[in-house]
Amino acid sequence: MNESAATSTTSARKESGRTAALIAVGIAAAVAVICIAFAWPAVRSGLHDVPIGIAAPAPAADQASAALTTARPGAFANTTYSNEAELVAAVKNRDVYGGFVLSPSGITVVTASAASPVIAQALGQVGTALGSTQGATVTVDDVVPAPPADARGAGLSASALPLTLSGILPAYVFAFLYRRRLFVRTAAALSVSVLTGFAVAAILTYWFESVQQNYLAVSLGLALASAAMASVLLGLEAIGGAKAMGIGVAAFLLLGNPLSGLSSAPEFLPSGWGSLGQFLPPGASASLLRGNAFFDGAAIARPLLVLTSWLLLGLGLTAVAAATRRSKARTATSTVPTLRPVPA
Repeated sequence: MNESAATSTTSARKESGRTAALIAVGIAAAVAVICIAFAWPAVRSGLHDVPIGIAAPAPAADQASAALTTARPGAFANTTYSNEAELVAAVKNRDVYGGFVLSPSGITVVTASAASPVIAQALGQVGTALGSTQGATVTVDDVVPAPPADARGAGLSASALPLTLSGILPAYVFAFLYRRRLFVRTAAALSVSVLTGFAVAAILTYWFESVQQNYLAVSLGLALASAAMASVLLGLEAIGGAKAMGIGVAAFLLLGNPLSGLSSAPEFLPSGWGSLGQFLPPGASASLLRGNAFFDGAAIARPLLVLTSWLLLGLGLTAVAAATRRSKARTATSTVPTLRPVPA
């Protein structure tokens, strides 16, 4: 082997080594990011400005609110109601997660475990502590209970990642099956979203029994969420290619999914991040799912608006990409020179 060949071989080995090192670092960094994305919200979770109600005369309500603020700073955002009926109505309308009814006979802790088993449990613990300091009898009234077969909400929690993937997978599949047929692949992905919505709703309702009512509304809500994500990802790919689509996937999977609040509640996530999650499809989907499944559609206007906006954004990106491609095709056609016969 001559000197130049040996040098070339050495350079190739060094380049191969650098490439392998970069790949190793990249994989390690990706794993670290995924770990942070999924573990950080859980590690830093806690009660943050959870809206609750206090039903009591003004002086007693003020005293209870001050006691709660002192015992759990920043945990609750308190609203005063004149009686228990008003508080219960507010819980069922999803204005608050629950609260406390103060009366001469004791303290009633009003909860809605269907809205969040975690917050319902926390309210029970706070109510017990409050009753202990006041020497009052404490009872718990779960006005919107979670289904008995899934009292901890495990079925909904476990479905968070599959629901996110239900929008990502069809977008990826059809983006590469139909690279040039933008509207065909969008229609195909939206069709899959509808089927997925009904299938997942059937599993949650009839198998896991995590949901007990409103099957049609739950199905359509899940279908809308899946369609919104698929639409945006296909639109991003049409505009910016695979890299743009990858950014969208990362946003939904590594940001939207951990911040969805489906396993607990948005107010249980690190302050500010739970609110951000509600403006991403996974978070809006979680709120829409709970509203349809347990509260007969209460407070679903915002998640519906968020998901519809994402869906329209994706369709708009696809339309812009299609129009751009047509314009380029017409320009290319018009610039092709016309061949004329050579005169004899």
